[in-house]
Amino acid sequence: MRMHKLALVAFGLSTSYLPAPEASALSLQMWLRADVGVETQDYSGSGGDVFDVTSWRDQSGRGNDVSQASIANMPELVANGLNDNPVVRFSGEGDTPTSASPDHEFLTGFLTTPVDLNRATVLAIGSFDSPDRLGMLELSPVAGNYGYVPFNRGHLNPDLNPDFFSAHYDGDGTGIIRLQSDGENVDTAHHLFTSTVDKTSGSMDLFLDGIDLDVNLDSVSDSVFPMDDATHVTVGARQAGEIWWLGGDVGEIIVFDDVVSSDELAGLHHILGNRWGISTPIATAAQISAGQALLVPEPSTALLLGLGLIGFAVRGRRVG
Repeated sequence: MRMHKLALVAFGLSTSYLPAPEASALSLQMWLRADVGVETQDYSGSGGDVFDVTSWRDQSGRGNDVSQASIANMPELVANGLNDNPVVRFSGEGDTPTSASPDHEFLTGFLTTPVDLNRATVLAIGSFDSPDRLGMLELSPVAGNYGYVPFNRGHLNPDLNPDFFSAHYDGDGTGIIRLQSDGENVDTAHHLFTSTVDKTSGSMDLFLDGIDLDVNLDSVSDSVFPMDDATHVTVGARQAGEIWWLGGDVGEIIVFDDVVSSDELAGLHHILGNRWGISTPIATAAQISAGQALLVPEPSTALLLGLGLIGFAVRGRRVG
């Protein structure tokens, strides 16, 4: 099979290794973009028109890639999925583990370093085919089960209505450390989804296209007990593909290991909205700068070595 790589120059990525103004203490832990770092292969018999995603390379510089080895479980790269931008499309069937011919597409990976997400901010560009197509992303401390699901469908409390877009934070499955928001109906269009959580204070917030949804917490799921560090990530399903598969698109995912400030968040919403053609509230130049300052990948060892050698050569030339 012919390998196909989509490797476009990302917005702001070519200069993102330069020192950023007013750098924040929180750090970028994972950054997936459908317009860069997606590796694919031709779908058998498609004539080169359909490309299955084999891996999605993390742009944070931390190597937190996700991949899929099984052809049957690979999502598809759609070249013009949203406003001339590519998206990764998952055709999952939601919560259908007993289906005779289930369509379960997902990508998984291990975080190279365990990440404390008891305070976290996650943003994503994506869509859901219908209210039962949950499972866009899960970050968990246990392989194949339980963790932080920032874009979920509320399902624990049947009295919560509407219950489509919510966030769920769990640990060992006992409910002891669970934290879950109520939900908000959204349509099947592409949106900018944002989830913030502060487990230390038992608080959680959701934004849709940059608008605060003012969600409440499920009264039976409001523990402040901390979750273990996240070590596993699944895109396109909950619980590492065992259940709850996403039907919909993912264009971009950004994970930070703390709660960003309101100004930083406003800037990030503007940057993502502008890139993907999604309307968001107006942001000031200072807010945009603050948001851009967070999108600074970790420099690679090779880059640091190269800069060091350049510096050594320049110093030697001056001495000579």
